[in-house]
Amino acid sequence: MNLRRRGIYLLTSLIFALMVVMFVSAGLMLGRGGTHAAVHAADLEAADLAAQSGLQYCLARLVENPAWRGNGNARVVDTPELVVEEDNGNIVGLLLDQGRVSQFRVRFNYQDDAHGDADGTPDPALTIQHPFVSVNNLVNGGSAGLPRADGPAYSVLPASPRPANIPGHSVALLVEGRTGPGLRDHTGAAPNAPPAGSVHTRVLEATYRIENLPGADAVAQGGATSRPGSRTSPG
Repeated sequence: MNLRRRGIYLLTSLIFALMVVMFVSAGLMLGRGGTHAAVHAADLEAADLAAQSGLQYCLARLVENPAWRGNGNARVVDTPELVVEEDNGNIVGLLLDQGRVSQFRVRFNYQDDAHGDADGTPDPALTIQHPFVSVNNLVNGGSAGLPRADGPAYSVLPASPRPANIPGHSVALLVEGRTGPGLRDHTGAAPNAPPAGSVHTRVLEATYRIENLPGADAVAQGGATSRPGSRTSPG
């Protein structure tokens, strides 16, 4: 009888110990999951802020010149906190803030020289591998199609979809913001280097329409709508 009681006690102790181990393991897993979720949320917020910074940069350039479309063809900004390069219609900005590296990218260029050069602009050295193409139609009265780059190497082809029309005296800005481990080693020396790992991305779309040209005040007063999206990509 005594041996039986000892056996029951031992079995109960083992079950209790197993339950403790299970609860501790579950707590550790939840803790790691919560930390990962917090980091992910912080990265998406930083990517969104980078996209907002890119939008404000584009608007400032349009105030200077309503015909601007990323054609500064130079390093336009070069500070310890911000580097911006423009190259034949493509814009890349690198934001450096207390160890976090973020990036915004905007493309007007069709990157289609191998397929007919419909935009009449040489392909840039700063190629941008995403399908979101901006269109500046501020100085024109007629509408213009807003293409999506679905061709080889994210080029715009004659058959590429035009899911929207941009009215005259309007500009559609599609700004990509990125951050994450893949950009951690990026520097101003190569702001558009391929990411060395995963990045978190936010895409901001804003359309502005103005009634009177030219004029900085008119651009600043244009109505805007935005449709943010998000994705996580390795490159």
